[in-house]
Amino acid sequence: IPDQMFFHTDYRPLIRDSNNYVLDEQTQQAPHLMPPPFLVDVDGNPHPTKYQRLVPGRENCADEHLIPQLGYVATSDGEVVEQVIGQQTVDQDEQGLEPSILDGMIRQLQLQQDQRTAADQESASSGPQNGEGTPRRG
Repeated sequence: IPDQMFFHTDYRPLIRDSNNYVLDEQTQQAPHLMPPPFLVDVDGNPHPTKYQRLVPGRENCADEHLIPQLGYVATSDGEVVEQVIGQQTVDQDEQGLEPSILDGMIRQLQLQQDQRTAADQESASSGPQNGEGTPRRG
């Protein structure tokens, strides 16, 4: 194991949003919602894939997902910094992981709501066929 091992996010600045929540300055994401970080040396160079697999959440990733792609972005104060690009959360299906139970429940509820909305629109568009909206009292 290398002598110097850091996460690429270890020394990045944090900011607070309008609700006083902490966010990573570069990605504008809450640190606990960010994808697993890459292991780098003191100069920010990524370690080989065999070490990247030691990071929880990266154990079963394909080799191409274990090599970070670096790019340059401007921070809020105008400074240009090197950043790992493609760090947006990857769909779990692409990683070969099972989706979380919560994600499944949310999808199921959304599907049910979409079906109810479609059924309501269909019944509203068909409406009364004989031209009378309400029955008359006799």
